[in-house]
Amino acid sequence: MDQSAYPGQFTPDEGGSLMVRFRDLPEAITSGRNLADATEQAADRLQEALAGRLVRRDAIPGPSKPRLGSCCVLRR
Repeated sequence: MDQSAYPGQFTPDEGGSLMVRFRDLPEAITSGRNLADATEQAADRLQEALAGRLVRRDAIPGPSKPRLGSCCVLRR
């Protein structure tokens, strides 16, 4: 199976957790209590967003290049 890395923006919120958004998949938004949890939640949400696009037969964009302040979450 192919692997792709989608850049995600991890932003701290007022409550101390991290919000994660994906520029390539605007419907994929999640958060986590800390970096490890946010990364795990982001990977799950990314998989769900891509699966939803497959079911709806929507286009699946290729991952864009990471920007300063973002990190990549792998999709398997």
